[in-house]
Amino acid sequence: MDFDKNTPIYKQIVNYIIQQIETGELNPGQKLPTERELCNLLGVSRGTIKTAFKELEYQGKVEIIQGSGTFVAGGKSEKESKYMEEQLDIMLQKMDRHHLRKEEVKEKVLDYIMHHLEGNERIRFAWVDCTHEFFGGIQEQLEKECNFKVDCFVLEDAIRHIKYLEKNYDLIATTARHYPELASAASRQILRAAISLDRTAVRENLKIKETDKVAALYHSKRMLRSIYEQFVDLSVKVPITAYQANDEYSSLLEHLDRYNAIVAGVADEEKIRDEIVRLGMENDIKVIVYRYFLDEGSIVSLGASAKEYWRREAGEEWNDEKQGYFF
Repeated sequence: MDFDKNTPIYKQIVNYIIQQIETGELNPGQKLPTERELCNLLGVSRGTIKTAFKELEYQGKVEIIQGSGTFVAGGKSEKESKYMEEQLDIMLQKMDRHHLRKEEVKEKVLDYIMHHLEGNERIRFAWVDCTHEFFGGIQEQLEKECNFKVDCFVLEDAIRHIKYLEKNYDLIATTARHYPELASAASRQILRAAISLDRTAVRENLKIKETDKVAALYHSKRMLRSIYEQFVDLSVKVPITAYQANDEYSSLLEHLDRYNAIVAGVADEEKIRDEIVRLGMENDIKVIVYRYFLDEGSIVSLGASAKEYWRREAGEEWNDEKQGYFF
């Protein structure tokens, strides 16, 4: 390294190391040479190197760990890595005391990993259904319970852009109703899952009396059909007056006094949903908001598929016991 006589040497060393970090020559968490090694390499005093390291630490470029060395900031330090190893060892010892088999321990470790992945590390998951009215609850559920990074697609769009989905998503799933159509368009595995109406909505449906006057607010014909199907399945025998949310919402508001129950299939339309719930409370009208969720068995199945995908991507590092990964 050639030094410029007009610039303090320690500043030149600082700039040189920052340049190596920015160009990727030095990676987050990577340990830098010791002060002594840099003294010999650059032909400068130890005090100069110490000053340069202090300046880099002040700028947040490196982390100095007493007794361990100097590390590029942004990665796990030696101290952090050691702590994680100790915690993992404690966890494995506890599992061993409970006589868990090696594969059971491995599954629990993998469960922990899957639920603590962040950002782009998470499983990219595409959910497909016939209408956006079913999306909200399912997307929230998958993100919360499976830690997936979820995007939702209407069936027609998913079929039209199936190559995009196959390229950009790790897993693709839909309902059993739409599986044949989506699977026939795809060139890779499509997962199936079962959805059902929120239990609160089911309970409220069962409270409807034959003398009640019921209105249904919906966007798509598929949602309206779902409302009718729910009433038939639950043997709720009352006539329903339907209002399409885009074209007939104002008409419903004008005739609120005709009804004492409203089924709102507009859970994803926050503004309309909140307004109709508020108006229901103000006018003593029961409002039943329809939200759909995956059943527990489907959540377990999709979680297992995600773990299997992760295993394949991890390859030998996870699967080959000779590598000693975790064990």
